[in-house]
Amino acid sequence: MPLLPPQNVHNLVGKRDSGERIGDELEGEPQEKRSAVRMSDKVVRQIIHTPNAPQAIGPYSQAVRIGNRLLLSGSLGIDPKTGQFPDGGITEQTHQSLKNIGEVLKAAGVGYENVVQVQVLLADINDFAKMNDVYKEYFKSNFPARAAYQAAALPRGGLVEIVCEAVAGEISNL
Repeated sequence: MPLLPPQNVHNLVGKRDSGERIGDELEGEPQEKRSAVRMSDKVVRQIIHTPNAPQAIGPYSQAVRIGNRLLLSGSLGIDPKTGQFPDGGITEQTHQSLKNIGEVLKAAGVGYENVVQVQVLLADINDFAKMNDVYKEYFKSNFPARAAYQAAALPRGGLVEIVCEAVAGEISNL
């Protein structure tokens, strides 16, 4: 499913660059009008779903797009074809988790290069180096911001769960 075009995009950067404060155009207006204007802006939410990644095991979506932000749910290393973890350990589950993320990103019309933030939950923080060796096969440059930490337990006894956020559109790197 391709991404919908962003709705009601305002050039806030231009206002900041010009020194004009955002909201100055409403200065002097009654509070009711200022609130009504903000409340009238509509934001489009798009649910992203693909059969090529594991189905949600609860009341949540694989990913949600709001504007140009794409928020992905946590991805366990479950094989979508079997519904089971692959044989092996942290290395195999990390590969599968990142493959699943890749399928969700693809369904949203973006790729790993659009990922800007990642959270890695590990059942055992001692698996960090092995997870990191796999991770760098998927994120090769302009690395996203990342946090990694040990969780008391992960769903279905998983060894790793990866959560990320991406942005849609062409990214220019400085």
